[in-house]
Amino acid sequence: MTQENTHYAPASRSNYDEIKRQSSYFCEDCELTELLDFIPSYLMVLNQNRQLVYGNQKLLDYLSLSDSDTILGQRPGEILQCVNHKKNQNGCGTTQFCKYCGAAQSIVQSVTDEHKTAECRIVRSLNGNEEPLDLRVWAYPFKKYDEPFTFFYLFNIEDEKRRLFLERSFLHDISNTTSALLGLSDLIKHLQLPPNEKENIVNRINILGKRMSAEIHAHRLLIAAEYNELQLEISQINSLDLLELIRTGYNNPERLNGRFLKIDEGAMPVTFETDITLLSRILENMVKNGIEASPPNHAITIGCYGGEDRVFLWVHSPTYMPENIRLQIFNRSFSTKKDLEEDLVRTV
Repeated sequence: MTQENTHYAPASRSNYDEIKRQSSYFCEDCELTELLDFIPSYLMVLNQNRQLVYGNQKLLDYLSLSDSDTILGQRPGEILQCVNHKKNQNGCGTTQFCKYCGAAQSIVQSVTDEHKTAECRIVRSLNGNEEPLDLRVWAYPFKKYDEPFTFFYLFNIEDEKRRLFLERSFLHDISNTTSALLGLSDLIKHLQLPPNEKENIVNRINILGKRMSAEIHAHRLLIAAEYNELQLEISQINSLDLLELIRTGYNNPERLNGRFLKIDEGAMPVTFETDITLLSRILENMVKNGIEASPPNHAITIGCYGGEDRVFLWVHSPTYMPENIRLQIFNRSFSTKKDLEEDLVRTV
């Protein structure tokens, strides 16, 4: 047994002899294994300590394994090589990240005889590279020879998630700009305005039109990146020029919505090479998130500093990010917007 040190699920593990005994229940039952291998989803049979005692053929094919001997006794996050499982010495299910993992939650609840379906976002670490996974998981408790086990099914929903997330993120951005354009065009059409005010509105319409074009271009780049077809356009830029470009782009009441955007007084001028379009898009999204999360009349600060062969760009918001968001924010397709999450769940 493993010493108890956990942020979520129990850390205890069955020893190797117990794992082999439990594994024999399934390996020696030809009719059952034939049925499990026929299932088109990844299947892990887990014991009461969330350790694998049997993996079906679909799972072994995905892992490029000829048999399950090398993964016997491991937990799901360890089998899939989740980047978080090593952040606690007791492995999968025991880290602070596991508290918000759909896989860990569904397995833990299945131990108490609850059928649980959830979504799970995992980042795998493979040969020094990271690969994000979007999964729908289902945990079903059952007994064999009076011992408790869990059928743990994993369905890959990457394509559905990616398509829906790209569509919704694009529509969200473009609809805001379109609404502003229509509002300004109605002012010109229906109101008798002095020439100077009309000229000001025309200029704002021009700015919004350029923003819409930039959003469409950025969305095309995002799609290309998702399908590994992105071609970088590298050029040289000064960090202060970049920050001023971001600040100027938000220098209107509609985008700031009662907030303020400023450049940190200690921001350092650093010349470096990058894809300016992509980096600008990243910073703009960070600023946008800061604006949405901050109360009115508060300032969002952007800054930069250099160190050896690196440049650091940052966005500071006066608000605190809750733990459940902080621990999931770098998982692909994670969103704090409930309408987006609910639409994704309904569709998949």
